[in-house]
Amino acid sequence: MTGLDLAYGFVQPSYQWVLARFEAGNTRLQTLQAIVASVSLAVPAFAKLLDESLSFTDWRFVAAVIVFLAAMAVGVVGRQTGTVRLVRPKELLDIDWLMLSEARFKYNALHWAAKHFDHTVAAVETKWRCAWTLLALFLVELALFFSWTLAA
Repeated sequence: MTGLDLAYGFVQPSYQWVLARFEAGNTRLQTLQAIVASVSLAVPAFAKLLDESLSFTDWRFVAAVIVFLAAMAVGVVGRQTGTVRLVRPKELLDIDWLMLSEARFKYNALHWAAKHFDHTVAAVETKWRCAWTLLALFLVELALFFSWTLAA
């Protein structure tokens, strides 16, 4: 077995791994958005029940709402950003691919898998950065809500 044969063995698993990471990035963003939305809607209602003197026009509350909207926007953008690149089976039907030797076919498949992997990993990294940004904005929002409730 040659090095090419061994390397070719990584083609399909690399697509499976990067696709799983891509889906995990979207799932994490969606989960964070759900948590942030739930808490962000519950905190003002609960705080107002405890202290009716709280004002929804207070600058801290308004700032928290703006930060909430920014966090949700980051989540939406993060989920919409990036694509998964895969080999198109239609391209394999191209006469150029069909006429290749087995070694050349494996080399080309490995070459394109490497390019697709790099492209999709960049999209996954963007999703992770968006998740961390969303989390940071959520913490800022919570701090604003906390200061809003203490200011009354």
